Amino acid sequence: MLSDTFLKLEEVGVPDERWQLFVSISPNEEITVKKLEDWYKSVSMIQCDVPLSETLQKRLNEIKNLLIYSWFVYSFASTAFLMSLLLAEAYLREQNILKKGQNMGNLIHNHKQQGQLPENIISRLEALVSLRNRLAHSEASLHSPGSMLMSVQSTLEVMSILTNASKQ
Repeated sequence: MLSDTFLKLEEVGVPDERWQLFVSISPNEEITVKKLEDWYKSVSMIQCDVPLSETLQKRLNEIKNLLIYSWFVYSFASTAFLMSLLLAEAYLREQNILKKGQNMGNLIHNHKQQGQLPENIISRLEALVSLRNRLAHSEASLHSPGSMLMSVQSTLEVMSILTNASKQ
């Protein structure tokens, strides 16, 4: 059952069948299909390197819960990524790094112009903003568990990178 349609009551709690496509390969080359427990362990390892207010910590927990529930509704992963960008923007506003009327794209552009960040960091930040724009306009979706986790973790790392760059 794919989770791209409104679920029938009896389908609630049934894993999205796309998860059956993802496997783990052990050191002795044993192949096993990923399980919810594996996904939970991966999601639970997501962390933020900057201290969050209580409100933003709650948002981060919601993001992690959305990732967990993407096991049942696959598209929740894209929603979790978009929420992680909103979390990053809210954090940067709390820290007075992102000013009123400014967005992440503006902030990254300013740091790029001032040469405050290395090019590899700039391109990573621009890729996240580009993915955000494509997701927001239904032009893309996250397709693999790895890209889901990487996108959310990268967004959290952006908060730390931009915070440190703004203090220079």
